[in-house]
Amino acid sequence: MGKVLIRPETIGDKIFEVLIEQEVDFDIHPEFSRKYYLYTDSENQPRVRRKMNREFLDVIYRYDDLVIQIVKNFMMV
Repeated sequence: MGKVLIRPETIGDKIFEVLIEQEVDFDIHPEFSRKYYLYTDSENQPRVRRKMNREFLDVIYRYDDLVIQIVKNFMMV
């Protein structure tokens, strides 16, 4: 899946997003997008949107303060 970082979203992230859109937001789960910051490079964004379905986002959303890093096929929580 490439490199992906998921972590709680901060006020700084929200301000920075106004200037430079880097974050991946999900229309299928707007609550997740408000709670968590998901970053990947722009060429990887379509793949991330396809692979991360509603069920996957729901599992992460249930928890507070998770930090997840994905590198290719390896995920660390």
